[in-house]
Amino acid sequence: MAKHGLQCIASAFPQVKSMGGRRSSSDASCRYSDHCTGYAVDFMVPRWNTTAGRELGWRIARWVQANHKALRVKYIIWDVKKWNPAANDQWRPYIHPYGNQNPTLAHKDHVHVSFLSGASGT
Repeated sequence: MAKHGLQCIASAFPQVKSMGGRRSSSDASCRYSDHCTGYAVDFMVPRWNTTAGRELGWRIARWVQANHKALRVKYIIWDVKKWNPAANDQWRPYIHPYGNQNPTLAHKDHVHVSFLSGASGT
């Protein structure tokens, strides 16, 4: 359902080779996650644990933020921060519902983008 956003972001950042994250609707995390409905995509940041990787992740997150209206972005999570255009224009601290025990739950190794339902290309 987030196909249009995935295609646009992948085109803008061809160095990101791994993206996805669709989960079964029976997954225990579905009450917290747009992945189960097909409205979220994770963009895995190469070398995320280096300065260059972290900078790339922020470039991706800020590009998505700048294009959020056209992409119909619901929210972005990256580097233990969350941005929600419906809340305000500030990045806020993020805590995963299960805690931030590892880089994936803390969203340090990928940029998570959730899209509004009805996003174009769905």
